[in-house]
This record gives sequence, C-alpha cells and structure tokens, in this order.
Amino acid sequence: AGKKYRDERSAAQSEAAAAKKALDGEKRELDHAQAKLERERKDARSAEGALKESLEAKEDQASKARKALEAEREAAKATADKLKHRLGEEEGAVDEARKKLASESREVAQARAARREEEAKVQKLEREDRHAIAAEADLKKGLESERRHVTDLQAKEAKEA
Repeated sequence: AGKKYRDERSAAQSEAAAAKKALDGEKRELDHAQAKLERERKDARSAEGALKESLEAKEDQASKARKALEAEREAAKATADKLKHRLGEEEGAVDEARKKLASESREVAQARAARREEEAKVQKLEREDRHAIAAEADLKKGLESERRHVTDLQAKEAKEA
C-alpha cells in the first residue's frame, strides 16, 4: 500500500510537473502574444496618428484650395463686372458717335442741297444776265437803226428844203 501510494504520488508529481511545464509554456506564449498585441496596438496608434495628421494636412490643403478658388472666382467676377461696365460705356460712346455721324451726315446733305440750290440760282441769274445783255444789244441795234433812219430822214428833209 505504501508503494502504491508512492507510485501514485510520484505519478501525480510527474503529472503536476508536466502540467506546470505545459502551463509555463502556455504562459510564455501568452506573454509573447500579449507583447506582440501591445506592439501591434502601439503601431496601430502610431499609424492612426500619422493618418490623422495626413488627413488634417489634406483637409487644410483642401480648405486653402477652396479659399484660393473662391478668391479667384471673386476676382474673375469683379473683372467680368468691370469689363461689362466698360463695354456698356463703349457701346454708349459708339451710339453717341453714330448719332453724331448721322447728324453730321444730315448737315452735309443739307449743305449739299443748299449748294445745289445756290448753283441753280447762279445759273438762272447767268441765263437772265445773258438774256438781258442780248436784249440790250438788240435794243442798241434797234436804237442805232432808228438813229440812222432819223438821220436819213433829216438828210432827206434838208435836201428837200
């Protein structure tokens, strides 16, 4: 009975030692796994921080780009408004120039019409003057003819007397 007890006890001790050895191995594996998990967590936190910084930098760049784009849009709008205003002024100036040109064209047409009327009057006066000169010449001829006739009559009377 003592031997059986010793054998059982020795077997139990061996079993306990094997179990303790297995437990120590499992504990080492668990410690190793926990250390690995902690490294992975640390790496994940580091990567998360880097991603967060990268995301913030990209959001900052996007915000700056939006602001620059908005500024460009405002500048383009202001330029377009200035150009539209200047175009309106230039169109107004062109309209004024057209009106002035039309007015001057009317004045030129009126001046030409007045010149034609004056030229017609001058031509009429020149015709009347030529007619008057011709009539005067005819009258002088008639008068000369009458004088000769009177002189002839006086000479005849003198002869007869």
